[in-house]
Amino acid sequence: MHEGVNKMDKLMELLEEGRAWSVKDLADSLQKPQEEVQKQVESLEYDGYLRKTCGCGPQCKGCGHCGSHGHHTPSFELVKLPQEEL
Repeated sequence: MHEGVNKMDKLMELLEEGRAWSVKDLADSLQKPQEEVQKQVESLEYDGYLRKTCGCGPQCKGCGHCGSHGHHTPSFELVKLPQEEL
């Protein structure tokens, strides 16, 4: 269990940098399988800690197609920090 918390801590450290990350970029930075990171990201998104953002880049004006085409990869950014459990 401690290892899972450690993995999540490293993921949160990257997300706290204030930029949007693709799952692939997170997996590469963490040196973890993309599928493993995808599950963590989905869990954090479900819990309201992350939100999906456009993967088009700064030139996008809200295309609405993110994730639906090969060149549109959704990214995720931190919405709020998890509260430490007492």
